Amino acid sequence: NEAAVDAAGIQPLQPVLRAISQIMTQPQLVDYLDASFAKGQGGLFAFGSGADFKNAKMQIGYAFQGGLGLPTPDYYTQPEHAKLREQYLAYIQKMLELGGESAARAARDAQQVMAFETRLAKASLKPVELRVPENQYHFVSVAEADKIMPNFSWRKFFAAQGVNVGQGFSLSQPKFFAEVSTMIGAEPIATWRAYLRFHEISGSAPYLSKPFVDARFDFYSKTLGGQPQIEPRWKRVLGAVNGEMGMALGELYVARTFTPAAKARALAMVNNLHVALKQHIEAVSWMSPATKAKAMEKWKTLLPKIGYPDKWRDWNGLSVTPDNYFANIERATAFNYRYDLAKIGKPTDRQDWGMTPQTVNAYYDPTNNTINFPAAILQPPFFYAHGDDGINYGGIGAVIGHEMTHGYDDEGSQFDASATTSTGGPGRPRRVRGTHRQAGA
Repeated sequence: NEAAVDAAGIQPLQPVLRAISQIMTQPQLVDYLDASFAKGQGGLFAFGSGADFKNAKMQIGYAFQGGLGLPTPDYYTQPEHAKLREQYLAYIQKMLELGGESAARAARDAQQVMAFETRLAKASLKPVELRVPENQYHFVSVAEADKIMPNFSWRKFFAAQGVNVGQGFSLSQPKFFAEVSTMIGAEPIATWRAYLRFHEISGSAPYLSKPFVDARFDFYSKTLGGQPQIEPRWKRVLGAVNGEMGMALGELYVARTFTPAAKARALAMVNNLHVALKQHIEAVSWMSPATKAKAMEKWKTLLPKIGYPDKWRDWNGLSVTPDNYFANIERATAFNYRYDLAKIGKPTDRQDWGMTPQTVNAYYDPTNNTINFPAAILQPPFFYAHGDDGINYGGIGAVIGHEMTHGYDDEGSQFDASATTSTGGPGRPRRVRGTHRQAGA
C-alpha cells in the first residue's frame, strides 16, 4: 500500500527517534546501543557469528569495524573524494531535515556527523589492510574486551543480545574499538544523538515515504553508484523480500527452475574439474614437496555445494502482515539477527549457505573449505542442463575453476585442510566480481 506508506511519512520511525532524543548521559547512550543491536539494528559496528579461525569446527562471535556512511575510510580524507564529501554532507542535512529538524539545525548537526564519522574512519582499517589475517581476527575474553573498551561493557552487551560467547570472541580490529570507547566518553552526547538519528533515518529510508526513498536513491544509487533512475517499486520490494527472506524465495525459485538432473550434471562437472585441479597441483614445478602435500590435504577436504541447501530454513516465529511494510522489515531484521547469533557456540555447519539460490554468483569460503554454486548461476548462458559439454566447460567451468583456486590464493592459502589458520582471519566468501545479480530482480 504505497499510498499508506507515503501518508505515514516519518511516523513509523518516531519511537526510535524519540528514544534517541532521550539519551542524555553516557550510560543511557550505551544502553541505547545495546538495545538497538538486540533488534538487529546496530550500525556502529558489526556483530555476528563465524567459524573460529583457530578451531574452524566451532562458531564464535565476531565484532567488526563499521559505522561509516561512505564506502571506505579513504573517502573521508583523500583529496580526490572532496566533492563526494560535500555531496554526502548535503545528504546528511537533507535526511535530518526530512526527519523534522530545521534547516539551520540540520546543517549544524550534519557537520557534527561528518566530523564524527571522519574520526571513526581514521581509526578504521582500509580494505587492502583487511586482507591481512592479523587485521581480521583478534580473540579476546569478555574481560579483556572490557579493558580495551572501558566505556562500553561487553558483558552487558552480550546479556542484552541474549548470547553466551563462552571463553571469548573476536574483537577483530582492537584499534577501532578502542577509539569507539574513547568517543563514547569524549564526544558530546548531542553529537552522538545527531549521528544515531541520521543513521536511523538513512537506514530506514527505503521503507518510508517517497521523499526519503528519493533522497537515499539520489546519493547512494545515483551519485555513488551511477544508476540513472530508480527501479520500479515492485522491484525494490522484491529486493527487500529477497534480502530478508531470501531462502524462502529461493525455495520457490528452485522448484521452478532447477531440476535434480541439472544438479547432478553440475556436480559431475565440479568433480571432473576437481580431478583436473589435483593433476595441476601435482604437476606444478614451483611448489616444494611439503607445500604440495599440504595442498593435497586441502584438496581432499574441499566440499562442493550445488544449487541450494539440502535442508531449507525454518521461518516459524517470523510474523509478516500485509498492512505494515516498515514493521515487517523491522521484525525480519530482528529475526535474522537472532538466527545468526544462535549459531555462536555451536559446531560449524559446512552445509550452511552464504548465498541464496536465486543469486547469479558463486563463492569459495575458506572458513569451511567449500565452493558454492547457487541455482541461478547454473542457468544459461553459464550452464545448459542439456547442452554441449564444450559450452558448459567454457562457461560455468571457468567459474568453477576460479572458485576452486581461491583455496590457494593470498587469503585461501592461509587456511589449512581443516579450514584453520595459524594467524587467524575472517576469510569472508569470495565472489565472482561483476556477476552478482539476483535472478528474481
